[in-house]
Amino acid sequence: MKLFTRWQYVLIVCGLAFSFSAPGSASELEEKAGRVALEHFEAATQLATQPPWDAWVQQEANALRSWMAVPRDNPRWIAGWAHDLMDPRTGAFLAWTPGMDCQQFGTETSRTFKACIFMQRQHNIAMMLTAARLYRLSGKVEFAEWAATQLDLYQSIYMTPRTDGSTSSGKLFLQVLDESTVAASLADTTRLLRGRVPAGRVDGWCGNLLLPMGRAMLGQQREVHNVAVWYGVGASIMAMECGDAAMLDTAAAGTFGLSTLLKTGVSADGFWFELSPQYQSYVASALTDLLISASLRGEAKRFEEVGTYLQSLMVAPSVVAFGGGDGPIINDMNRQVQIPDLALAKRARRVVPTDVGIAESQKSPGWNELLDPVTELPAPLKYPVFDAATDSYTWVAGLKSLYLKDDGWVALLRAGQGARFHAHQDALSVELKFGDTWVLRNSVSPAYGSELHRTFYKLAAAHSVPLVDGQGGSNWFKPVSRTRTDDNGVSAEFEGYSKDVTVTRALSVDGNRRFTDAVTFKTAVPKTTGVLYHSDCTLAAPALAVPAEAVAPLALSKHISNWSLIHTDSELKTLTLQCGQQQFMFAVSGSRPFRIWRGESPALAPARQRTALYIELEPGNGGWLSSSLSPIY
Repeated sequence: MKLFTRWQYVLIVCGLAFSFSAPGSASELEEKAGRVALEHFEAATQLATQPPWDAWVQQEANALRSWMAVPRDNPRWIAGWAHDLMDPRTGAFLAWTPGMDCQQFGTETSRTFKACIFMQRQHNIAMMLTAARLYRLSGKVEFAEWAATQLDLYQSIYMTPRTDGSTSSGKLFLQVLDESTVAASLADTTRLLRGRVPAGRVDGWCGNLLLPMGRAMLGQQREVHNVAVWYGVGASIMAMECGDAAMLDTAAAGTFGLSTLLKTGVSADGFWFELSPQYQSYVASALTDLLISASLRGEAKRFEEVGTYLQSLMVAPSVVAFGGGDGPIINDMNRQVQIPDLALAKRARRVVPTDVGIAESQKSPGWNELLDPVTELPAPLKYPVFDAATDSYTWVAGLKSLYLKDDGWVALLRAGQGARFHAHQDALSVELKFGDTWVLRNSVSPAYGSELHRTFYKLAAAHSVPLVDGQGGSNWFKPVSRTRTDDNGVSAEFEGYSKDVTVTRALSVDGNRRFTDAVTFKTAVPKTTGVLYHSDCTLAAPALAVPAEAVAPLALSKHISNWSLIHTDSELKTLTLQCGQQQFMFAVSGSRPFRIWRGESPALAPARQRTALYIELEPGNGGWLSSSLSPIY
């Protein structure tokens, strides 16, 4: 649905032109940062009386009044770690809702109770900002008074020393990181209440909450990682709101300031060096918070360069798109990230307008759309569109991966790690899709507090990888020795995959739409070598009657269960793989006889069991395995 009529566009554009002429928001930003974010409360007040905005604003007010009706936070409560709010059996996050009673998780000292309080406090801060906005929109003092009371509460918590024995420097939350992610909401609530509450009260919020929080963030800056970006963003926002020029300079341009972090952490082709699409989006979200906050405080020009980085981070993943909005799952990711990331594009269109972001903003009402409506100027950036008909054999340097797109097949071959933060043991792993059908797919990660995260999901056994004596690459951070991209496909060679072992993996598609995965092992002494695959596809093949000791393969992982031997003692085997409505002929050959085991491995989003296939050559010196997939019509 369209949220604005033609006459409303006139009003909005007039306001946009006026705002651009103000100091600190020069139009020369349009080329790099794209746009200066605006905030039109006067125009929004008029829009809020007309459909669809009137119903949406009333809905927001009703939800806020319901939330305000009972106390939602308590200085006695300690907000813990969100990753402790999980199902210990699967590691999946428990779904938090505003109506959840945290007392169900036991005493106030339990990790799960504290994790629940984390979610509740985070939501309370979001509702606090909603209250401040509704006050500015409607003039209703009840909203301003409740929001101010919440800021007083958080000021009190921040001024009180921790009594739980924790060494964390966080006060509102266990981690300073989590305080950084709510910095924009805290600062915007303060900004919107200026003029309503006495200046001394605002000074107290700055002096006892926002600025100490910003100093704590800067005190944690020791190295380059995604958390450090959030620290720099949070401290910058607090400094801008409270007029601390020295803190702002340090956060923006200090030793570990944003300028250094982005120059070091973002590759020339636009990828964040931790090589996780979720953390790429996470960093981009932080930069979006910063650019919007800077725009609304007359500091947009200072952060022009940040806009350029944000644009790169948003667009870069398009080169590894799998089609249908799908992207790869690499390293720690608690959720799948779309390409393009629609939620990010929608928020970021206030500072980096894109065709996708504008289209998303027109679909449903929200505060960003009400206060800073979509306009026709400046012209939006057009996202690259996935083209299944165009072949690609590409070395994606910033992602340390090889990308293949050919005749309906899309594959990504991992060929190196970037940082220890959130890394997985995924050297030479593969994800594979044919048309709309996933064949080989990594699982998202569970909550980081789960045992499964440490003992399975981060390790080679959770990925589609070559194995030597049942193990993946022994050096997680050693780069591959060489890569190849040409019309014959892509390949990566890893010398020292394990001690005295070189492994090469090559992916190709022939003229008959047959995809081939060829893995070659070079060993100095005889080894047990094989390839492990994980798929939501099923493989109908009877289990062989064999002695119990021959059923289970090498101890790949205690989390892969129900092994059965389905092939043994020959150098060629053809099976049928059922992937939803699509069938594939699955043919395996080897340099010597091999065995195939079928098992079940855990996966998330949703929590489920999927097929694990392990193909193992008879022990020997070196050798090769080749698996091919051909669609059956």
